[in-house]
Amino acid sequence: MASPAEKGDCEYTEASIVSSLGKHQRTDELAGACKLRRRLNMLKKVLVIAAMSIVAAPVSADHAARARAEKVIELKDGSTLYLFKDGKMALEDRYGRAARMKLGHVVETKDGQKITMHSDEVMRLNGLLREEHGGGRP
Repeated sequence: MASPAEKGDCEYTEASIVSSLGKHQRTDELAGACKLRRRLNMLKKVLVIAAMSIVAAPVSADHAARARAEKVIELKDGSTLYLFKDGKMALEDRYGRAARMKLGHVVETKDGQKITMHSDEVMRLNGLLREEHGGGRP
């Protein structure tokens, strides 16, 4: 069977291993170094995939809510106001959770416009946000 260096799948060569070791020991050392290198490369790939999925999750988390809302307004404090077709409103906080607001509470949009809350559809929005994560109703 060919050693990892002979296969060409590792950057280590027998010359890079200490010459005082016997040939058998050098081959074992080389195989161990190549195995470690492959494991580190696999770990890097897994970490990159995990990081990409963490970044992608918030981007698509409110997709169902945005699709069902007539208008979506970004607020100054980082939260989002959803206006539904039936005229009702719901508020998502800056962390992506449905938030309860008192009737008559005034919120400010990013462009400085003030909107008075006249309904609180927190359960409706919560269901839509959870639907995207597979925890809500289909």
